[in-house]
Amino acid sequence: MRPVWHHIALALWAAICLRAYGQEGEVTHKAVEDTFVQKKLPDRNNAKLKTIIVDGGDKKMGDKGYAVIFLKFRLDGGSPIWTKLRMKVNTGGHSQSSDAGRIHLVTGNWDEKTVTYANQPEIGREIGQMGKVEQGETIERKLDVDLAGIKELSLAIVPSNNDGAVFLSKDSGTPPELVVFYGTYAVVNNGPLKLPFTEGSRGLVAISRKGKRVGTLGSAVAQFERKGIGYKGAGVGIAEASVVKRVAVKVNEPQRCVIDVTVARTESVEMGRRFEATYEFTIYAGQEWFESKLLSVTNTDDVAYELRGHSYPLQPDAEAKPWCFPVESVAGWIGSNSILGAMVRGGGDVTLGLRLVDETPDGDLTQRLRARLAPGETWSGEGRGVIVFAGEGEEPRVMVRQSRKIREILQSPDRYVTGTILLTERKGGADGPGQE
Repeated sequence: MRPVWHHIALALWAAICLRAYGQEGEVTHKAVEDTFVQKKLPDRNNAKLKTIIVDGGDKKMGDKGYAVIFLKFRLDGGSPIWTKLRMKVNTGGHSQSSDAGRIHLVTGNWDEKTVTYANQPEIGREIGQMGKVEQGETIERKLDVDLAGIKELSLAIVPSNNDGAVFLSKDSGTPPELVVFYGTYAVVNNGPLKLPFTEGSRGLVAISRKGKRVGTLGSAVAQFERKGIGYKGAGVGIAEASVVKRVAVKVNEPQRCVIDVTVARTESVEMGRRFEATYEFTIYAGQEWFESKLLSVTNTDDVAYELRGHSYPLQPDAEAKPWCFPVESVAGWIGSNSILGAMVRGGGDVTLGLRLVDETPDGDLTQRLRARLAPGETWSGEGRGVIVFAGEGEEPRVMVRQSRKIREILQSPDRYVTGTILLTERKGGADGPGQE
């Protein structure tokens, strides 16, 4: 029996390490600075005006009427799923435009109180297009930009023709806005492993071991649609999930963490129809492995298909030649000198396969299923637990020992092991998930 001081120390350590932050959903950030600069008045500062102008020129592109808008926003950091720019077009005069320009990042420093055409900051890559705008219209334009961890964003609206547009500034009372949708993510650090589960990301989870990325775990299902299509007319195809839709922390204890993750396929082709799949991940403190279990698969397409199987595509990030072998009839691995692998609990209807594509290791841990799913129908079952690990080992006997050790822990009445999990659960916020 452990002394009381041990449990108190562990509880204090857990309280220090466990952090939760967050905002979730759509968040609107108002411009903190906005202005425009114009070629015909190179030393003039246009701060505090109620309108801002973008224009390619008075008579031809690049003449003295050339004007650029600058916008600045302050953010909370985090890992947004999407970002949009929202602005109000002025009413009156010739405020509308057939094409109001291109949206660019600003890479240089500037201040609305001192910026002029002569000292304007350096402008970076294009991240969006304004397109056609009408008088009095509130426009929203999607931005192609990664805001993970960004605290301040500067934008420039650069003209694309000499049909200028006029927008309201923050001094009008209707400021430009940056609309950001933040999704939940949870970063689990159990000591040797770092596992970021992130809404909006591809794949179930990227796996890092002792600070080094070792691989990615994905999600795929085998779908049968109809005979006469696909390979040899079998009508069966493999459809991979394309995005993480939801992340939910169910259990958060110092030595164990349980997280549900729902992924989705968003495109639809023959034998590659849309679906959603939900998994339960269990991570233990101090271990170089974690457990994953398939909970459900839903047909989100408008076409019926038969669910034939489910697989976890395992993609190690390693240059060394991989190898794969069975251990005690219930386990298998794919990996290289830095191991990424999987062990099946109970064997039976689960197999391990290995492919080499241009000498890149790519393994699939596959579970056979059989369910006819009409649009909107869900298969749910007791998905067999799978152990995924990232550990040291260059010889099979090392992995055999690992297999026995893991099974002993899982079969023990008390699965808890030495160590403390560091879970950073966020729904937006400051530091970003570290999804490598």
